[in-house]
Amino acid sequence: MIVDYIGCHHKHPADFHIHRPQGLENHILLLIKSPALFSVDGELVPVRKNSFVIYKAGVPHEYFANKEPYIDDFIHFHFEEGDEEFFLAHHIVFNRPVYVGEITECSEILRNMCFEFCTPGEDRNEGLNLYLRLLILKLGRAICGTAQAPTDLNSDHFNSLRTIREKIFSTHAFHMSIDEMARMANVSRSYFQHSYKMLFGQSVRDDILQSRMSHAKLLLSSTKIPVSSIAEQCGYNNDVHFMRQFKNYTGLTPTEYRKRY
Repeated sequence: MIVDYIGCHHKHPADFHIHRPQGLENHILLLIKSPALFSVDGELVPVRKNSFVIYKAGVPHEYFANKEPYIDDFIHFHFEEGDEEFFLAHHIVFNRPVYVGEITECSEILRNMCFEFCTPGEDRNEGLNLYLRLLILKLGRAICGTAQAPTDLNSDHFNSLRTIREKIFSTHAFHMSIDEMARMANVSRSYFQHSYKMLFGQSVRDDILQSRMSHAKLLLSSTKIPVSSIAEQCGYNNDVHFMRQFKNYTGLTPTEYRKRY
């Protein structure tokens, strides 16, 4: 893919209106960050914020602000060989808006693309291509429902949940309770667990276990650190509990795993 132009968080007045009866010479991706009206099959349809649309080159399109300022991010780009198949493989729908529930993470990817677009260098296009593929991957996951947030999850809560997840995967002896994490995100315990799983595709407990087991496997396969010390580094106060969870997770005891790998 070749990125031709990028815009990040463009804000337009409440009377904003785009009408392109001949489409564009390249494709355009819009991350829609405010309520809007889009022409779909000849009718004006309300589109919620946290939606996206990709219009292919030459496809007519028309859209309006909906009673308030219109805000979006956008990318103009064109395909190289095999690129369209990549989009289709990730369930991307062309030429009509799709609601995905939460686009904060996607918008941050696009913001990074803006910086990359303004950075001189022979490898700039390669970096932009990688970012765009990551963006399409994230949108595809959202379409499939594995990264879709509850509709009332605001950006502050989203950022809090993502910060907690980063701590889980960077601090392998992570010890915060569900209640402590919920307080950190300023939501109830049940809402925290529900929104976390909706956003990331698995429960917070599963993430903690995955982080601990991944680190344990790394230490067992690449160091001679005693199993008791590995258990402690992975947040376990009890060696027996660690060994039991490790075998349930991998099918091998820590000692068997170390010998094999």
